[in-house]
Amino acid sequence: MACAAPTAAPAPTPNVGTVAEQLARGAPLYAQNCATAACHGVKGEGIRAGDSFSEFPLVGAEFQARNPNAQVVFDVVRSGDEANLRAMTDQQI
Repeated sequence: MACAAPTAAPAPTPNVGTVAEQLARGAPLYAQNCATAACHGVKGEGIRAGDSFSEFPLVGAEFQARNPNAQVVFDVVRSGDEANLRAMTDQQI
């Protein structure tokens, strides 16, 4: 007689709140770490360098094409050289 192996229940999905709530929580972190003339700009517009960017935008079609999901964004932040980004917790990212 064959018995089916027990299956583990899937991990619950954390409640991250609405987009507006996420933006409100992230605004101070963005202002402190990213919204500078040397980084992604006050509105996430990126920093232009000729026809391209020295720092890519964090909004719009360009961003969506380069970062199709949150895992890509997480990996990019984690792989950066900036000490302030490396100091961020996974939840902050």
